[in-house]
Amino acid sequence: DSETSSSVTHTFQINCPAVFDPCATITTLSCATAVTASSTGTGVWSPGSCGFSTPGQEIVYSFTPAISGTHTLVVNSTNSVFADYFFKDASGGCNSSGWTCIDDVVSPSSVNFGPLTAGTTYYILFDPENIGTVTQNFQVTCATPPVVLSCPTNTTAASCQTQAAVNAQFAVWLATATGSGGCNGVLTNDNTGAPSACGGSTTVTFTDTSACAPT
Repeated sequence: DSETSSSVTHTFQINCPAVFDPCATITTLSCATAVTASSTGTGVWSPGSCGFSTPGQEIVYSFTPAISGTHTLVVNSTNSVFADYFFKDASGGCNSSGWTCIDDVVSPSSVNFGPLTAGTTYYILFDPENIGTVTQNFQVTCATPPVVLSCPTNTTAASCQTQAAVNAQFAVWLATATGSGGCNGVLTNDNTGAPSACGGSTTVTFTDTSACAPT
């Protein structure tokens, strides 16, 4: 509305607020490496598979496991506000659909999810149940390879040998046991000595104990 009766020309525009896009920045996660998710404001998705509305701004991560199996979401710290975690196969696209709930989290905790397939890229979604500031520090603990124990085959030593010769063969036989998988595996046995050269037998039990997988 001009303040004069003369001809007045103005050029103007209306700038609309940018539409929030959760897929604009996707951070790659690595096994057992903690990241801090911090969200403030209103988001655009609410997957609902955890049973709760999640109006907060979403944060999307990508993760490609090296080993197939069940993985663990470990939340190290929070600011005591609920946020929901979800995952999906990235081949389904970065969008609002297809998310599987991992858990809704308000305090430090851990929960298993998957199983995930080695070499397949997944999206992991952090979606707060509040539009205020929600901060959580979390990491993904990866699946560990199963323990594989290979025991020596049953062996019969030839007769008419000295005890020293039997002992030497027995030591070589013991050394053929191997263990792999798990992590920091310790291979042990309950050997009490070689059998008598005069006849007899010895039974040995082998055990591979892993710090992060079943024995």
